[in-house]
Amino acid sequence: MRILYVDHALHQKTKSTAFFHKLLLDRGEVDCFWDAKTWCGDGKSDFSEELLDQYDLIVFFQSEGVLNHILKFGRSKLPHMTFIPMYDSAASMPDSFWQSLPGNVRILNFSSTLHHHVVALGCHSFYSKYFIDPDCYPQCPYDTLSATFWWRLQRPNFRTVRKLTGRGKGFSKIHVHLAPDPGVSARLLDRFLMKCPIEITYWSKEANSYLEHLSHSNVYFAPRMTEGIGMSFLEAMARGQAVAAVNAPTMCEYIEHGVNGWLYDPSNPSAIDFSDFRTIGEAARESIRSGFERWTNQIPRMLDWTCHH
Repeated sequence: MRILYVDHALHQKTKSTAFFHKLLLDRGEVDCFWDAKTWCGDGKSDFSEELLDQYDLIVFFQSEGVLNHILKFGRSKLPHMTFIPMYDSAASMPDSFWQSLPGNVRILNFSSTLHHHVVALGCHSFYSKYFIDPDCYPQCPYDTLSATFWWRLQRPNFRTVRKLTGRGKGFSKIHVHLAPDPGVSARLLDRFLMKCPIEITYWSKEANSYLEHLSHSNVYFAPRMTEGIGMSFLEAMARGQAVAAVNAPTMCEYIEHGVNGWLYDPSNPSAIDFSDFRTIGEAARESIRSGFERWTNQIPRMLDWTCHH
């Protein structure tokens, strides 16, 4: 089988979706098309129509812009196609988008929330809950309560962390990784209101310093309001860190409040009792371990669906 894998150009650098490309290699010869146009460029895909005759299957990891571009060719005969949407971008797409997908487009969902939504709209969707191998991540220490917050967006922000921690009460330190996404303003004036030390790292100067600080934290504040899969908080859970996250997908699909993490309302965050951080963190790591076993066992069925077998 000849497979064309279509993905965001950014993922070529971050490697966050490399796991799926690797899985596809077991099912055939795989070429890659890295989309730098519809994702963050001028919006006009440079995907050539001639490519459609060269492959048995096209897999779109996100890249709905390229998928839309192909559908506009108006061809009556298309190769098998599988679309892998991410909740954080796909949840805002109108119902008409999903209802307009032709019958030869299958959907592979890593979000149960999005899966149930598109199934109700008549789409052919398969749900697979992704997990990572916790043995690839060293367990964090539990000697003193400490936290990491990667500040990426306008919300959640440091003021959110201040409220969730009761101004840092009981924490030996809080590490803030100040690496906002483009266009996001991040100021740390609120650090002067805290009851614990604040340590700051940056990508541009101290990439290794960030990882060092992260490895010593046992609480992790998830950086986004919604996620596609949520690699950052899954990696935190795999390290045994107790994660505090917004009560929204996909965080709420992995975290059970008060059991293996905490969920909060971003419009009204209130102080969390962190006294059981070790128990929560250990439960988080164990939930990743058991989930990884389920994910591994499900891979053959998931690939059968993806490859239209």
